[in-house]
Amino acid sequence: MTKVNIVQGKRDFSRLIQLSNESDGEIIVTRRGIPVAVLISYDHYQRLSRLEGYRRILQTRKRFTAEGIRANEVYKESRRLLEDRP
Repeated sequence: MTKVNIVQGKRDFSRLIQLSNESDGEIIVTRRGIPVAVLISYDHYQRLSRLEGYRRILQTRKRFTAEGIRANEVYKESRRLLEDRP
């Protein structure tokens, strides 16, 4: 993990992008020593996005299970709604 302040980030933006792609690590951008942004590679971003999607699916599954809703019911209702669309 690398930390840079905003001024350094502006000055070395191209180099920081290259560094984040090569190391697949995070670059923390700070303002007055306080983190305000993170620069990561696009591949790293995609992995994080997929993990967040899986987390949401598991949360939804847990809620459905608690309510006694079965996956087959969700599928049938979704299919019916899609077929009824104009």
